[in-house]
Amino acid sequence: MSAPTPAPFCRHLGTCGGCDSPHLSYDDQLRRKRALVETALDGLVPASRVAPCIPSPQTGFRGKVHFVFTDDRRGRLALGHYARGS
Repeated sequence: MSAPTPAPFCRHLGTCGGCDSPHLSYDDQLRRKRALVETALDGLVPASRVAPCIPSPQTGFRGKVHFVFTDDRRGRLALGHYARGS
């Protein structure tokens, strides 16, 4: 049985595109990540050889971040994430 879905941890959730599975319980996120690896290795490595994801002792942080640098509407340097779907 999976843990309940966590409450949103970020006010930008759903708009910035930085996180793709915070709506899932942590156990479901780990299963989803393993399934992504299985799909990426399909035909190269049998799914039975893909080990389960190892849970982190800490949660609530990002292990990988994609930042975008651009000019804002006033020509100043701006930093952020891509908007979801862009």
